[in-house]
Amino acid sequence: MKTSLLIILIFLFSCTKEQQDFRDQYTGTYRGPVTFDLPGWQHSRENNAFIVKGTASNELAIQNLGIPSYSIAILSNNTYTYYPFNNGSLGQSVIAQYRGRGTFNGDSLCEEGTIMISSYGVIESGTWCTKMKKDKTQ
Repeated sequence: MKTSLLIILIFLFSCTKEQQDFRDQYTGTYRGPVTFDLPGWQHSRENNAFIVKGTASNELAIQNLGIPSYSIAILSNNTYTYYPFNNGSLGQSVIAQYRGRGTFNGDSLCEEGTIMISSYGVIESGTWCTKMKKDKTQ
């Protein structure tokens, strides 16, 4: 009797259901405009963000083509915060550093943050934001 009970208990505890990664709901492609607002310069353009799971259990890896950038963000509930990241595509004399966060609301994603551009020793600061929708054709 004890052996049968032990076998049943071992079976029950070894058949635990694997928990789904909560980041799965946020992965995918998002599309929408990104807007930059710096002193004397405002600009909007189309943005595609590709979001995948990062290496740590609370990380997202985000590639924004409208900025352009590749960055890691820390996810907490439905909001994430970017690690500060630089845009290296502007050349050696011009560096753009971004800081920001994003919030998911259903199939929508809103990102906002600050941008600091250093160009030949002159530093300008401003803001950026984007409102995107998840691409459901994937």
